[in-house]
Amino acid sequence: MTRATHWNRVARLTTGNPADYYTKDSGEGLKVAASEEDIKGTSPLLVPPGEIVHIYSKNGQRMASLVNHRWPGFRQVEVSRHMFRDHSKDAIMSALRDTLAVRQCQRATPRWMDAPPIGPVLCAVCGYSVAWASSSDNPLEQSRELRHCYACGRIVCVGCSSNRMTLPEFGINSLVRVCEHCYVNSAGKFRFGEKGCLPKQQ
Repeated sequence: MTRATHWNRVARLTTGNPADYYTKDSGEGLKVAASEEDIKGTSPLLVPPGEIVHIYSKNGQRMASLVNHRWPGFRQVEVSRHMFRDHSKDAIMSALRDTLAVRQCQRATPRWMDAPPIGPVLCAVCGYSVAWASSSDNPLEQSRELRHCYACGRIVCVGCSSNRMTLPEFGINSLVRVCEHCYVNSAGKFRFGEKGCLPKQQ
């Protein structure tokens, strides 16, 4: 599942009353919504003190919002390969800095392309399947190989997005993947060093 698909699903889940996300009887699914009294009576609520800031990524930019402790996204654990790394103190500090930079720049990145629901996902640069290096035809494996260019939002394969650079015009100060086209097109504007792109010296 791509991040864009995840956030589209979360947006669908978070509309309506929080009581709609609980089931009255565990065998009924979501057919019978529980009341607030049923929710309070099932188990004690463990709520962190203070306000909860949720940092998320939208089209490659870090965003932050205050969320209620009853937000349905807190009721499930999404397993991903960087779930522990994303919650380290260095990653949280980097995310806060990126969020501040995005708010100061006021310029949105291009909208990330959605992967087609059926059929192979093709790279926008080379035209081959994004899972060309994979030995499996499984759609889940294909979604793991899918990458987005942070500069243009197109779907690219791992080989065509091996270059990394910062994008300060979008408030992205850490090194992120960019496709070959965006990397080559920016060569006239920037000189590339080990720590990202720096303005060309006069």
